Amino acid sequence: MTQDPGRPRLVDVSSGGARLRYDQALEVGTVHDFAFDLLGETIRVRGRVRHCLPADRGAGYEVGVQFVSVEPKAAQRLDEYAQGRRRRRGRA
Repeated sequence: MTQDPGRPRLVDVSSGGARLRYDQALEVGTVHDFAFDLLGETIRVRGRVRHCLPADRGAGYEVGVQFVSVEPKAAQRLDEYAQGRRRRRGRA
């Protein structure tokens, strides 16, 4: 496992993974400790890099991460966020 690659910008998230924006590329298949902001709260997870591509807009890279370990409190927050997104989509 490698060290924390730094603080990314969250692009999209679900209970099983996230799409993050980084200034630098991360190697596919590596496992990192990630921390990102979700609705004003810091979420910490361990995840495996599934893809890393140059960002469509602007500089940096979009990194797809599959969570391999999530603390219970973080898992609860991710589930709450996902449920809220589903409710909002249902109203649209």
